[in-house]
Amino acid sequence: MDLSQDDSFAVRRHGRRSLQALEAMLDAGSPAVRDQQISKTFRRRSKFDVSSRMGVMGRKTPQKDRSHHGCLKEHAPADELFTLVEGYEGLCQEQVSMLKKLIRHASRQDEKFTKTFKVLHELCLEESTWKLAKNLFKDRQESAVQEDIGMDQDGDDAPLVQGILQSDRKIVNELFEKEQAIREAQLVVDWLESGAQDDFENFSENVKFFSDRAVGYENSRHRLMNKSSGVPTGAERSQVTELAQKTCIDCGQAWRAATLEGWRLFHDPNFSGLGPECQRSPVEGNPNRDIWKMVCWNMVQDPRVNTYEKAIYSVLSGNLRGLLPVCRSWVDYLWAYFRTLVDVKVENEIRLKSTIRRSLENLPGEYWEKKRARITDHEERQHFLELGEGEGLDVAMITKRVVENIRSRSHVDFSRIHDTQSVDTNISEEDRQKIEAIDWLVFDVAQRAEAVRQANAVMRTFIALKKLEAAKAVFDKLPPDSMGTPVLPPEDCNAIREYLCIKAYLDAMESFNDWVQHYHHGKPTKPPAPAGGSFTDKVAHEHRLKQYEQEHDRWRHNLLMQTQSTKEHIYNVLLFADGGWMVDQPQEKDEEDMSDDQAIDTAIDPQRVEQMQRLRGLVLPGLTVLLHSVLHSSEQFEECVRLADILASEQHTLYKVFQKAELQRLLQLIRDSSLQLLDQGRGPLGYEQS
Repeated sequence: MDLSQDDSFAVRRHGRRSLQALEAMLDAGSPAVRDQQISKTFRRRSKFDVSSRMGVMGRKTPQKDRSHHGCLKEHAPADELFTLVEGYEGLCQEQVSMLKKLIRHASRQDEKFTKTFKVLHELCLEESTWKLAKNLFKDRQESAVQEDIGMDQDGDDAPLVQGILQSDRKIVNELFEKEQAIREAQLVVDWLESGAQDDFENFSENVKFFSDRAVGYENSRHRLMNKSSGVPTGAERSQVTELAQKTCIDCGQAWRAATLEGWRLFHDPNFSGLGPECQRSPVEGNPNRDIWKMVCWNMVQDPRVNTYEKAIYSVLSGNLRGLLPVCRSWVDYLWAYFRTLVDVKVENEIRLKSTIRRSLENLPGEYWEKKRARITDHEERQHFLELGEGEGLDVAMITKRVVENIRSRSHVDFSRIHDTQSVDTNISEEDRQKIEAIDWLVFDVAQRAEAVRQANAVMRTFIALKKLEAAKAVFDKLPPDSMGTPVLPPEDCNAIREYLCIKAYLDAMESFNDWVQHYHHGKPTKPPAPAGGSFTDKVAHEHRLKQYEQEHDRWRHNLLMQTQSTKEHIYNVLLFADGGWMVDQPQEKDEEDMSDDQAIDTAIDPQRVEQMQRLRGLVLPGLTVLLHSVLHSSEQFEECVRLADILASEQHTLYKVFQKAELQRLLQLIRDSSLQLLDQGRGPLGYEQS
C-alpha cells in the first residue's frame, strides 16, 4: 500500500511541515505577529479538510482582523470594555485550539518544536488571565447595576428578625451579595480550581482500577494526592468533592466518604415556611459544622496522620498551616491563601449572625488571627521568593510593597508626638510584624539599599515613640554588608547616612543606660557607724569603712570612664558631621543625563524629610539634657557650662531645634552647674579665681 496516496498520511505529513514552518516563524516575537503566523499556518493546512477534498468551494467573505489589535479597533469605546476583554479571551481560545490541532503529531521531546510548545503554554496562560479579568470585570459591572437598583429600592430589604431561625447558607448568600471583596476572592478561587479541573479529570478516571477493595483507601488516597505536583486532592482543588466521595465508596471506604461531607453549609428551607399541605422539605448540610471543623483541626495536629490526608481536611476546614506543606507552585500557594481567606470570612459571618440555639465550638486562635494567615517563617519567606523568581515575577518590587504595606498599617503623626512621653520598652505584636517585615528585603544582596531605606523608615517611627528596644531589633535585622560599595547613588548615600545617624543615637542611649546602671546601682553604700559599740565593733567598722573607701574609689574611677564614653557617644549625635544629625547631604545630579524613571526614583520624599526634621526637635534637646545630667552628676561642672557655647555655635546651630521652654530649662540647668563652680571657689565659667 502506498502511504503517500492515503489522505490521512497526507494530512499528517502536511501538518508536520506546517508545524515546522510555524516553529521557524515564531521567532518574530510580538503577540500580533505571533497570532498572524498561527492563523496563516492553520489556513494553509485547512485545504486538507473534508470540505476541500469533496470539492465544496466556499464563498469568499471579508475576513475579520483576528488579532489583539483587531479586537481593540472593533471595541475601542469605553462602554465596550467588557466585550473587548471577552474578545481577547476568545482570540486566545482560537489560537490555543489551532495550536493543539497542529501539535497532535508532534512530540514534546522533539527539540525542533520546543518553541511551539512554549508558545502554546504562554497562550494558555494568557487565555486564563483574560478569563479572570473578564469574571472580575463582570462582577464589578453587575455590582454597579445592583447598587443603582438598590438606591432606587432603598429600604426594601428585609431585616434580620430576632427569634427567626436563619440557615447558614442564607447568611453566607447574603454575605456574598453585599461584600464585593469576598466575591472577588471566591472568583479567584473558582478560576484557579477550574484551571486544575481539566488536569484532574483524566487522572481521576484510573483511581478505582489501581487496587482491590481490601486496600482501596490507601491507593485512592495516594492517587488523589498527586505528590509530584504538590497539589492537594484534585477533588478539593477542582470542587469535585463528590468525585472524591465516589472514589472512596468504590474503594470500600464509605465511612471516609461521609467524613468529606461535614463542611457543607447547613440549610433548612422549612425555616421560611412549609411546602404544600404542610409538607416538610429535606434539610441539607451539616448543622454541627463547627464541631466537625474542630475535629478536623485536632486531626491535623496529630503527627500520626499522613501529610496529604491532613491537607485534604485542612482545605475543607480552613486550616492554612495543614495545607501549605503540600503546596509546590505559586498557583498552589495563591489558591491556599485565597481559599482560607474565604473560609475565614464565611465562618466569621456565620458566627456573627447565626441563630442556632446553642453555643458554637470555639476554633483555635490561629484560625482568627487578623482573619488572614501571615508568612512569618524565615525559610518559608525565602521559599516564596524563590518561587516568584522562578515564575519571572518582579520580586524586588513585590517585597518592597509588602514591607511598605506592613509598616503603614498604623500611621504615626510625628507632629503630635512630644518629648515628654516616657521610654517604652515593650514590643507589641504590631511592632513585631514591622520588625520582621524587614526580612523580606535581606535575602537578596541587590536589595540591601532598599532594606536600609525601609529599616530607616521603621526606626524613625520607633525612635519618635521612644520604643528604643524595637528600633534596636530593626537595626539588628540588617546584615553587616548593608553599607554597600564605596560608589553609590546620592539617594543611597543619604539612606546610609541616616542609618549611621540612627546607629549613633542608639549607641548613645545604650551608653547612657550603662551610665545610669553604674551610677545608681553600682555605687557602694557607706557602712553606718556603730552606736556606742565595743572596741571590737569600732575596729570592725573602721575595717568596713576602709573597704568602702576602696570600693568607692574604684566606683568613682569606673564612673569617670563611663562618663567619658557616654559623653563621646552623645557628642557623636549632637555634633554629627557634615550638616548635623538626621540632615541629608545635597544631591548633585546631572538632570540632562537622567531618564524620567530615574528622576522619579530619586525624587525627594517630603514625608521622610519632615520626619527627620521632627526627629531632630524630639531627640536633640532631650539628649542635651541627658548629657548635662551625666556631667553634673559626675561633678564635671565646667563641662556643663561649655554646653552653652556648643548650643550657641553657628557651625552646628543646635539652638534652632530647641523650643523656647526647652532652651530656658537647659539654661537653668547650666546656671545650677555654674553655682556649683562658685561654691568650689572658682569662677562662674569654671576658670580659677585669682
